[in-house]
Order: sequence, then structure tokens, then C-alpha cells
Amino acid sequence: MRSFYTAPDGRTADLCKHMHRESTHLIVRSPEGHTLHTWWYDTWQDAVDALREMMPGAVNDLTHQPLA
Repeated sequence: MRSFYTAPDGRTADLCKHMHRESTHLIVRSPEGHTLHTWWYDTWQDAVDALREMMPGAVNDLTHQPLA
């Protein structure tokens, strides 16, 4: 499973949960494309919670819905 988000300040995030694993990889990039944060979280929800703290106001690039 994979999701992409963009914050109002231009930062982007990529969440990637691999098949057959519970862990989720989160990458946050600056508007210029530089990696600001990369980490493996134990669950999808842990990664979403971290993303919510790092990028308030982020919206999903596909659905245009705010990060829930």
C-alpha cells in the first residue's frame, strides 16, 4: 500500500507499507526534493501519526483529502 501527501509549505511525503509486513516506511522531502526524514515505523498508523505531527495540513495527492 502506498500514499503520497503534500503540505501547504510544499513538503511532500511518501508512505509505503510492504506486502507481508506490518512496518511502513515514511519519507518526507523538502520542496526542493531533499530528504528531511526517513524512518521505518512498526505500523501504518504509527507512520500516519508521525506524518500528521510533521506536516500539519497535508493533503493526499490522489484524493485531495486532508490527512485524517
